[in-house]
Amino acid sequence: MRTRLLRFIRRISPPIIGLALLVTIGTILFSYLENISLFDAFYWTIVVVSTVGFGDITPHTFGGKLLFMFLVIFGLAFFGYFLSLITSIVAEEKLSKILYGYLLPDGGKKYKEHAVILGWSVLTRYIVQELKANGVRYLIVVDDESLGKKLRMDGYNSVVGNIEDPRFMDSIGLANARAVIVSSMDVSSTIINVLRVRRFSKDVPIIVLSTDPELNGVISEAGATYIVNGYDIIGRLMANYVFEPDAAYVATDLLSKGNLDLVEAKVGEGFTGYSIGDIKARGLKSDIILIRRGDEYIVNPKDDFKLNSGDRVVLIGISDELEADMKLLEA
Repeated sequence: MRTRLLRFIRRISPPIIGLALLVTIGTILFSYLENISLFDAFYWTIVVVSTVGFGDITPHTFGGKLLFMFLVIFGLAFFGYFLSLITSIVAEEKLSKILYGYLLPDGGKKYKEHAVILGWSVLTRYIVQELKANGVRYLIVVDDESLGKKLRMDGYNSVVGNIEDPRFMDSIGLANARAVIVSSMDVSSTIINVLRVRRFSKDVPIIVLSTDPELNGVISEAGATYIVNGYDIIGRLMANYVFEPDAAYVATDLLSKGNLDLVEAKVGEGFTGYSIGDIKARGLKSDIILIRRGDEYIVNPKDDFKLNSGDRVVLIGISDELEADMKLLEA
């Protein structure tokens, strides 16, 4: 709001200053040339500049008539420009609110099981690519209208709003979101955004990037669910390309959609009591490398390990086969 007000003031200041100078000069000169009161001269100048022209006060002297012609020519230009500028600003604000403040992307459909991305940074483009590749709907939330317009023109699903406004947070379906990703490289901004989201929802998972491991505890206490140690992961991956480039390539490929991939699935009720070997006999092609049962993690389970309904399993395999295996497990 403050940015809008400052931008509005900057845009209307030149014509207002010009009009004020014109009215001031006209008032003083007309009062002097026609020997009338300053109030009457001010009244006459306003009438002339605004092109209303009542004609109840008219110039009688040569100087007064010259002043009248001067005010008509320049007053019409300044006043017309001022009115057109105000009209343009009002129209832009209305259009901006309609397109970027109130109506959501995708025709205003109700959002559910989507990822809300707060802010735009160098990370956001890659986040969106991976979400789209995995069929996850997303919504980028920014607080700058010009940025919102640019993102929409570039094809990104974005909306402009204030995440401190509960009505706005409700309108973007944050309570039904699959997760919130805080796309910020600045730790202080990350913590503030996490606190804002937690004030609205206590349950939605919040994913953040950490660039300072010493502040991970603070970020966690603020309410972050998952903290990605960005520099740690990138540094290790770059180092691995030195002495085991093929392993580093596989690690990179696993984190992106296509070729070899990692996915997570939830075991359906139909497979309670079934072993991994039993499910492989039913068509499971990928390998289960991890099972999470409550707070317990089982790494590289054997084929005779029996599954329970609700277990979360991590599968590794070829992308096309993984999609079929996920449907099989979750059926």
